[in-house]
Amino acid sequence: MTTPDAPRRPKVSLLHHPIYPLAYSLEVFRAAEELGFHACYCADAYRFKDPWTVLAAAAVHTRRIRLGPSATHVFLRDPTLIAQSLATLDELSEGRVEAVVSFGGPALLRRYHVQWQGTRPVERVKEALQVMRSFLDSGQCDHQGRFFRYAALATLSRPVQAHLPLMMASTGGKLAMRAAGEVADGAHVLLARSRRAWEYAWEQVRAGARRAGRDDGSLDMAAVQIVVCSQDGEAAHELARLFVATYLPIVPDVLAELNGIPPERLVPVREAFARGDVVRMVSLSTRDLTDRIAIAGTPEECLHELREHVLASGARHLVLMVVGPRYAQTTFGLTVDGVPEIADQLRLLAERVLGPLGLARAQTL
Repeated sequence: MTTPDAPRRPKVSLLHHPIYPLAYSLEVFRAAEELGFHACYCADAYRFKDPWTVLAAAAVHTRRIRLGPSATHVFLRDPTLIAQSLATLDELSEGRVEAVVSFGGPALLRRYHVQWQGTRPVERVKEALQVMRSFLDSGQCDHQGRFFRYAALATLSRPVQAHLPLMMASTGGKLAMRAAGEVADGAHVLLARSRRAWEYAWEQVRAGARRAGRDDGSLDMAAVQIVVCSQDGEAAHELARLFVATYLPIVPDVLAELNGIPPERLVPVREAFARGDVVRMVSLSTRDLTDRIAIAGTPEECLHELREHVLASGARHLVLMVVGPRYAQTTFGLTVDGVPEIADQLRLLAERVLGPLGLARAQTL
């Protein structure tokens, strides 16, 4: 199977969940910048803090690192308003913004009683990306499509960049990954933990690019990886287990199989999630499952897993979803001792994992 021709040094970025005090999040953004990370993305979900406000604060408190939402969604947010926010943020950050876009996912839309089944959500994202591209590039939009219609819109919110990158997120769905190859500036693929899973994802994106007559060489192909790194390897695995419990219900069968998980193992997890039975869902999130989804353990374990199962596949961009101990406390009311806070994990990763791989600056904070 063909994989992308990886550059000598793939980009490394961070995906941050804004559930912490703002000062904590800003410390994380600054640490990522000083350690040479390419970007720091901010997750967009109803239960988190507003990502646009957090990103605006980060733009003021950083100078080089790129910033943006990952993934913002086009059922609850109109694409012209997303483009307006991106352009304003790009001006504030002096041209450092990029965005990852999705349709939002069943769990999010269910909370808002949005009927998305049968509405071709991937086609909606494709059309939204076209609307956003037009609005960002020209400041105007006159569009009559299947999902969005605008009559002679114009905006004074203009980006600094001539081409603000717009990527598409996917948790392994074939249609979404092919759509990313067709119309987006790249694909950010979540939960492709194994080499087989990543190669499958890349092949779908390439197929979409070929169908659209596009050169896939410039696409931002990012492997988004859940990471917990600590000198206390067992504590790292336990925190990863708790975090992955919230993601197992959305792992599609095809990605489960490619990661070495029998799809039938996920049926009771999805049923518990549908019932809102968090205790049952966490109990079903056993280590033999979560080790197939997350990279966790000591620096030596994380180094081995990244080298053998992710970077060996030819990923061009590595996006680390680094989990800190406050996540378990905030989400489940549980305490996991022995795992550093996120900024300290970034320093540990830079020195003991990314540094040896040639993916971070030599100095630590």
